[in-house]
Amino acid sequence: MITIKNYLVFILLINVSWAQTKNSILLPVKNSGNIKLVECEIQGLPVDFIFDTGASNTTISKDVFIDLLKRGYTFKSEGELRFSLADGSVGVADIYSTDKFGIEDFELSDVTFVVMPNSDAPNLLGQNVFKRFSSYTVKENFIEFILTDQSTDKDKIVFSEKNAEGYAADLIQFTFLTNSIFWMLEYPDLPFNVTDEQIAYDTRTDKKYMKLFFVLKDGLAHKNSYDIEYKSITDAAMNSFVNTEDICFGSFGSDPDFTHQKFLIANISWVECHFIYKFKDTDAEDTIILLLDQDFLHKLKSGGLICNLNYYRQPW
Repeated sequence: MITIKNYLVFILLINVSWAQTKNSILLPVKNSGNIKLVECEIQGLPVDFIFDTGASNTTISKDVFIDLLKRGYTFKSEGELRFSLADGSVGVADIYSTDKFGIEDFELSDVTFVVMPNSDAPNLLGQNVFKRFSSYTVKENFIEFILTDQSTDKDKIVFSEKNAEGYAADLIQFTFLTNSIFWMLEYPDLPFNVTDEQIAYDTRTDKKYMKLFFVLKDGLAHKNSYDIEYKSITDAAMNSFVNTEDICFGSFGSDPDFTHQKFLIANISWVECHFIYKFKDTDAEDTIILLLDQDFLHKLKSGGLICNLNYYRQPW
């Protein structure tokens, strides 16, 4: 007989298997006539590009470049590009490079782009980006880029870190989502909706951390906030989420060390669990800090997940 718990573990193992074999990037495409539009990021800012296999260089318009500068981004000057205009005259455009050019969850460094002098010039994704990959295949609704050794070592390190972050975040989010189901079975009037995880960076400690939000939409909306000691509900939920055997699935397939290494590479130091309560008179929030310590990593390496972790309310 397949239990809910075993089914969830099966789904988790499928995700683990996918993470181990990922070697390509799928970039969604929006078709506009014969033009394929894709979204990439420069310094984290989304920019729409025309996917142009005939363009040697990646280009952006003057307006996009000014917008980047207004946001405080700086770029290294790489000289000028001279090009011929339709009337036979010669145009000049500045060339810059960026250390952060994002394609989905992959980030390229040292990518050059040409700033066209016209404000209405199209943004073109060119061959200087395509050549950073082993190959690419154009499909109707996406472009698949195959990862390659032509990517710089820095590219590979950044990609490994981001891939590990995504793996660790998905695993923790999945874990809390799973145990919220067991919580709901025990407390059907107090179901939490677990939102998607977020990776954040704390400049004070120079560490990465994860944020999860647990929203209690129903069950208290008809009461006033001062009538309920909602922090006690948070404590009970955390005890259920991290101090029970239900959350320790016991195995991650044949290679639990893979999961352990992913968490080490991700270098996430703690998880902030934000509990949002919807009352009749206001919204209330209670925040719990969940530490990811060496004991946690040891449990991962030995095949367990999250058991008996330390947690406490905000340290600052």
